[in-house]
Amino acid sequence: MKKNRVRAGAAAIIGILMAAGSAYGAGTTSGEFLKLGIGERAVGMGGAFSSIVDNVTAVYWNPAGLAQLTTQEISAMHMNYLVEIKSDYLGYAHPLGPGSLGLQLSVLYLKDERWVDNSGPAGTFWDYEGVLGVGYGAWVNSRLSLGATLKGFYSKLDSDEVKCFGADIGGLYRTGISGLNIGAVVQNISAGMVLPLNLKVGVSYRMFGSNLIVASDLNVPYGGRSSLNMGGEYWYVPVEKWGLKVATRLGFDTFGLEGFDVMSAICAGLGFQWKGYAMDYAWVPYGQLGNTHRISFSAKF
Repeated sequence: MKKNRVRAGAAAIIGILMAAGSAYGAGTTSGEFLKLGIGERAVGMGGAFSSIVDNVTAVYWNPAGLAQLTTQEISAMHMNYLVEIKSDYLGYAHPLGPGSLGLQLSVLYLKDERWVDNSGPAGTFWDYEGVLGVGYGAWVNSRLSLGATLKGFYSKLDSDEVKCFGADIGGLYRTGISGLNIGAVVQNISAGMVLPLNLKVGVSYRMFGSNLIVASDLNVPYGGRSSLNMGGEYWYVPVEKWGLKVATRLGFDTFGLEGFDVMSAICAGLGFQWKGYAMDYAWVPYGQLGNTHRISFSAKF
């Protein structure tokens, strides 16, 4: 019986990533993992975050949101994805001048062994995609902030390598209606359409003293089908003297309908916050491929 785990592993990661890409747009060749989302708070809300972006993950979702940060913040995530694929993320934000500077490093990878018939392993190989981003966002006036992220991308899938640079440009607007925000961002601007170009426009509304947030994002990819993200988040304090806040989240991502079943469009999450520390969990199903459980940790100081 032949063993060739390298082909099986490579086929798995390429198949999953390209399935994601086909739903968003024709002609994109790399960077599909950028659509998996960063930060379990946003992921648990279905990815409807472009008009909220009030933490370090604004570097990914909408760099204009970095203007809202007033303290240093760090966030880290490790995820066991599908078919032995793993992902790591590290983000940092620092107030600087009229706004804040943000850094992001994100990698999706698969390690496996090469087999030659039944003679045993002949070595190991890596397939991975990674992005390093630097973003800055600042207030233009009391209602409008603008931001941009520059990022370098590297991909190695089997023997294929891709290196390129890209950029995101976004804006965040606080309307005259209390609690109502509008966000817009052009993601993955790159020469030669190497990365999946996408226009994201979102709206969010905070109510009940900002304890409840409902949000929606519309994605309009270049040459592909539009998709909708919707989500909500509710914060409550179980025992006030403890200083602990707990959040429940629910989201709906129509991207999950592409190639999977209806349940794959639903995601959910929990959040725990104590002083400047937070832990966030998100559950995201992928139909018959299985479920993913994601946890991230962050701190403000």
